[in-house]
Amino acid sequence: MATKLLCPQCQHELMGTFRRGAAGVCPTCRANFAAPRVKTVRTSVVVLRAQPYRPPPELEAAKPWHKGLPGITAAVGVFALILGLVWLNRSPRHAEMEAVPTAAAPSSIDGSLATTALTTNEAPSEIITPQTTTHARVRVIPKIESTIGRPAPVTLSPSTKPISNSVEQASVDEAIRHGIEFLLQNKSSWLKAGGHEVGYAALPGLALMEAGVAIGEPVIDEAAALVRRKGPQLQDTYDIALAILFLDRLGVESDKPLIRSLGLRLLAGQTAQYGWTYLCPRLAPELETPLYTLLEKLQPEGRWQAPIAREPGQGLLALAIPLPSGRKPSERDSLDEPREPNPSKRWAPINVVKPMALGDAEQTKNVVKDFPAVLRSLPVVQPMPSTTEAKTKGKTKGKEKASGQDDNSNTQFALLGLWAARRHGVPVDRSLLLADQRFAKSQLSDGSWGYRLGERSGKPSMTTVGLLGLALGHGALLPENNDPHRPAPRPGADAAIERGLEALGRSIGQPAKRDSAPTPNLYLLWSVERVAMLYQLPTIGGKDWYGWGANDLIASQRPDGGWAGSGYHGSAPPLDTAFALLFLRRSNLVPDLTERLQLHMAITDSERR
Repeated sequence: MATKLLCPQCQHELMGTFRRGAAGVCPTCRANFAAPRVKTVRTSVVVLRAQPYRPPPELEAAKPWHKGLPGITAAVGVFALILGLVWLNRSPRHAEMEAVPTAAAPSSIDGSLATTALTTNEAPSEIITPQTTTHARVRVIPKIESTIGRPAPVTLSPSTKPISNSVEQASVDEAIRHGIEFLLQNKSSWLKAGGHEVGYAALPGLALMEAGVAIGEPVIDEAAALVRRKGPQLQDTYDIALAILFLDRLGVESDKPLIRSLGLRLLAGQTAQYGWTYLCPRLAPELETPLYTLLEKLQPEGRWQAPIAREPGQGLLALAIPLPSGRKPSERDSLDEPREPNPSKRWAPINVVKPMALGDAEQTKNVVKDFPAVLRSLPVVQPMPSTTEAKTKGKTKGKEKASGQDDNSNTQFALLGLWAARRHGVPVDRSLLLADQRFAKSQLSDGSWGYRLGERSGKPSMTTVGLLGLALGHGALLPENNDPHRPAPRPGADAAIERGLEALGRSIGQPAKRDSAPTPNLYLLWSVERVAMLYQLPTIGGKDWYGWGANDLIASQRPDGGWAGSGYHGSAPPLDTAFALLFLRRSNLVPDLTERLQLHMAITDSERR
């Protein structure tokens, strides 16, 4: 039994043993609290494997101004003293005095974790999670001159090799440079307080890093500080996913606990239709480790060495995978070892088992029964469908409220966030296979996908989501290693992907150079670019997708370097510019998935075979 208290200032839940009238300090906001009442709750008996995320003290919100009056008074006194010393130094009586350089303040004498308050003139700091203490370790990084407010040239990393002959690379580089300068000079429009402030900071920050801006730039540090400070309270699916993508791209070791926490929150938000709505449940810190442990127990027990072709409308869960001779699916298998002495026969299936050995309803129930009830009710841990029928609700009847049904746009960002969280140890493969089931069953007859399940007409931007979901399903089952004895990449391994690419190709136009053009739908352009880079396709439907989009972006760029007026819901200049930079830079947010697909699946443009 433990006592549960809420901090009176930040409402942080405090776990511990407190007597009536006891007092303490909140570890999050440092506010004093007392324990006038006692409320007991039963804690989980699951062995902890990871600690819940706690923001370091340096990232806390600023204290109210009146609490800083003692410090202001002291600062005024020091300023007055300095003025007096300057006046004395300028006096003729002290003309013979020489100026003595002020010694730098010692950072840490014995390498301890002591920290000092950082002002705007000091170098930015990188927070490193301590191993044996609750204090934060601060490592000072040399300050980098900011280009904010000055149209100084931005140093970019070398451009990738052009993949289109329909657009001049010099014009693309110039457009990227002006787009970067727009975001740097207008950072106040996207580094701000208000609704979706994390998403507004993370997407442009991610685009800047992908475009070549150094991670040490102050604007990146400011965006990172905002994401870290607000991350633990996030519930919006877009914000959570973008926070994960941004922190994963940033690559700071101390951000891993927050990435894992946000990844688990996305997993808890997956619906019974295996998609996502606008909101995810706020997972209590004491439930993070039990959920992690539960999902780890429900991970796939086998891996493919070569993909097996699926029939139209068939999810990967309905397929069988080969197991080595004499082996049983009681242990998690990588299936990387030879199965037969003869290399030509080593890939022949000897035993077969469903990809998810724990998909059996009774087995799943036995696994989840010892976990908290609130976790047992999550769709992601429910028994897997045992037939080829989709475990989704029927087609929508009439008009339903958007808040009561998931959609493929939220699902797209959630899946990208989950794949990034997978790199940090979050067990997401079960969720990815459920999403594959969703998209395999909901693909329309023309190969496209709609905004929601049950819609009879597809949309190009949602077709890209279906293509992402099918790729992630394969990524959850294909091995990572490049075995020299593996078969050659298999062409035509997934007819659903081929049909989706054909449908997407019908919405892509031909490249055309022009002096001016209306701003295109940048959400669509970024979605097309993401799929093309995922599958490494220079053309889709026989069309030069990059030349088509890049020429339109160059022609529609505003004089200030940004883009605005795009046709998607929620369009704003910082977001438009971020999507444009991601497209022009040919960014790939899932390069490890691309590499895995390239090793095993020969996916090409059907119009260029």
